Amino acid sequence: MLFAAMLSVSVVATSAATVHHTPSFKVVNQAESAQVFPLNTELPFRLWKKACHRALSYPLRVEKQQQLAKQLNLTLPDKINYATSHLSNYQEKRIEGGLSCSGLVTETKPDLNKAMLALINAWWALEQGETKFLKPLLQLSMANLATRNDSIILIASQTGGKKGKEIFEQQANDINLLLNASKAALASFWLEQGNYQPAIDMLANCDSKTCYQLQRKVNMQKELKDEQTADDLASYF
Repeated sequence: MLFAAMLSVSVVATSAATVHHTPSFKVVNQAESAQVFPLNTELPFRLWKKACHRALSYPLRVEKQQQLAKQLNLTLPDKINYATSHLSNYQEKRIEGGLSCSGLVTETKPDLNKAMLALINAWWALEQGETKFLKPLLQLSMANLATRNDSIILIASQTGGKKGKEIFEQQANDINLLLNASKAALASFWLEQGNYQPAIDMLANCDSKTCYQLQRKVNMQKELKDEQTADDLASYF
């Protein structure tokens, strides 16, 4: 999943407010304020606060996605948005059925934001088969050292075959990755090679549904291999 930056978005824009939905909240944005209404009232209040914090940065994140689409002349999905930002003058209050909050959101690290957003969109393009989008997006993400490793993993995944395997083998040792999609792709490569421990180590810091599924698969195959090794050794004693 792709990503934490992706929302399940249903957007309704009016002159006064923008309404959208995440998997757990209805969100209303207006100027420098936001309101969040949990779809399940049993959600802990700390998640309400986290959702309200994130809601305040929503207009900035959408703006960055729109700017990227315009810069590259690509039709990119509204549901993908990302930006690191600083929140100041934060205030909140309980309202009927939810939480209202306000604050001033300021973008931080704009160059990294653009590279990360390009990378996130590149993974989306790969999953959607929009391969013509990959080159302009990867040109941006490859240019930033922070997102370069993830970009290489994406290229290896897209290339596939012998060449893709060579890219994985050349670039994948002691590599730091940012996105869950990248971690899952590299772990899948290690799994295919029967190299279970690197896959386990990579998935330990990955919290997507895909990674959880891979964790179970890797652990099962490693246990099976360990049992077979133990059986082979038993024949010598």
